Formats: sequence, C-alpha cells, structure tokens
Amino acid sequence: MEMSEYSPRQRSIDSSETDKRPSIKDQIYESENILIKGTLELHHEYFVPKLDNIVKQTYVQGNKIDTTFVKLLIEDPDENNPLNYVKDYIAKNTSELQKQSKALGDLRDLHNKLLLEAVESENSDSLQKVLTWYLNEVDDNKDMQRLIRIWQKFDDYSGSNSMTDIKINNTTMIRACEKDNFEMILIFFKFEFKIDASKMNQANTNS
Repeated sequence: MEMSEYSPRQRSIDSSETDKRPSIKDQIYESENILIKGTLELHHEYFVPKLDNIVKQTYVQGNKIDTTFVKLLIEDPDENNPLNYVKDYIAKNTSELQKQSKALGDLRDLHNKLLLEAVESENSDSLQKVLTWYLNEVDDNKDMQRLIRIWQKFDDYSGSNSMTDIKINNTTMIRACEKDNFEMILIFFKFEFKIDASKMNQANTNS
C-alpha cells in the first residue's frame, strides 16, 4: 500500500495554516500601485470577496494583492467591467493624483500588466476590453485627460506622447507575435498599434 505524502496530522496543520492566512482585505496596504490600492480601498465590498476566491484557487507569485487584482480584471466575466471602478477612483481623486508623479508610472504599469495577463492567458475578449477602456476612456473622460496632460511633464524623455508611444513597438503586442496569436495581433492593429522595425533596429544599434 502506498503511503500518502502527508499524514492526517500534516494535512490538518496545512489546512489550519491556510485558514489563518490573512484576508486580501488585510493586505490592501501592501499594494505598490497607487491606483490599485485606492480602487480597492474605495470599492473593497466589490473586490475583496472576488480576490479572496482567486487566492484560494490559484498560486500567486510576487506581490499578491497587485497580481491578484490584475488577474481578476482579466478573468472576471462581469459585464459591468471592473475597470470602471478604477475609472471611478480616478474621477474622485483627480486633484490628489495630480500631485503624485508616481501615479503616471502606476497607470502605465497597471495597463501593461493587464495587457500582458490577457496575452499570456490568450484571453482575446479581455484584451479588447482593456484596450477599449484605456484608449477610449482617456479620450472621453476629462479627469483622465487632465491626469495624462499633467503626467507628461514627468516622462523620462521630452517630447513624448503617452498615447502615441504606447502604440509603437508595444512589448505586449510583440509577445502576441511571438505566440503566433493572430487574433490578438489583429486586435492590436484594430486599435492602431504598430511595429516600427526602424526604431527596433536603431535601438539594437545603440545597445
């Protein structure tokens, strides 16, 4: 008879340790992203049960709260689109966010992580949803437009345009090409993303 890898006592201890893990609600303060942390604090009643459920079912590496939040936004079939809660947080805190140079990087970081999660999980519907939200909402939402204009002065290089730059040689689009996922590549093209080989060659020459 084969022996179980774990004794009943060990399994009991493992289960007990799992039950003692802090709730996602208690880990919100660990978020390294201003927008994620603010959105979770403002709308914790919506997000906490969903995030706790993901943590119970999935092994999450890295910053648990931020990684789980990104995973939820990509996997959640909620037709109300959880990204709108991020939009709501921005709308209610625009003045405060304008004072924080880190906010621009956090918005871009969130957007890039959402795109990457969608591509890696090959979730075309979520990819389109994220691109629609980021590109269209910025155009239509005055609060987000104000943030983008103010954040531009904190860019790493002068003369950049946050909306244009993100569409040229986007690393997530390149990843979709590496995966030969033509459906996702077409979605990127639909939103006017492009691969500029001359810029890539120039970068390789300078490196």
